[in-house]
Amino acid sequence: MKPAQLGSDDRLDLIVALGESLYLDEKAGAAAEQFELALGRIDQKRAERRELVVDWWASALDRQAQLVSLRKRAPSKRGIVSRMEEELRRDPESITASYWLVAGARGSGDVERAWSAAIAAWVRAAQAGRRACRFQADLNRFVVQAVIPESARQLGAGNA
Repeated sequence: MKPAQLGSDDRLDLIVALGESLYLDEKAGAAAEQFELALGRIDQKRAERRELVVDWWASALDRQAQLVSLRKRAPSKRGIVSRMEEELRRDPESITASYWLVAGARGSGDVERAWSAAIAAWVRAAQAGRRACRFQADLNRFVVQAVIPESARQLGAGNA
């Protein structure tokens, strides 16, 4: 069967599957492009599916950014921030967007924004029930291992 003959849900599944395949084949940039296409097709009624694709998309863009110099990395991270701001406007309860907003802000060098986004994410997670347990652990780990040390480095550099 040709992709054009598939129903819209099956075409979406194919786009996501191709993105996952590219990601696992270490072609993160191409995977991010596939996931971007999928995000344009997922409707509001499929919130869980959208959360997964948002996570795949951000993970792919983050992985791609790790392959370039720090100077070239910031625009990708700002792209993650923009997408997550959009996702949170669309769904204020998106725990995936909450996490990646923190990660994107930190990666783009905006540690103050990362800290503020983390506090807001903790507040939102408190209302998310049991689905937020793993998210809170991941967010806590990221803040302790990345945001706080980066903040300390910036404060130290400012006092030098």
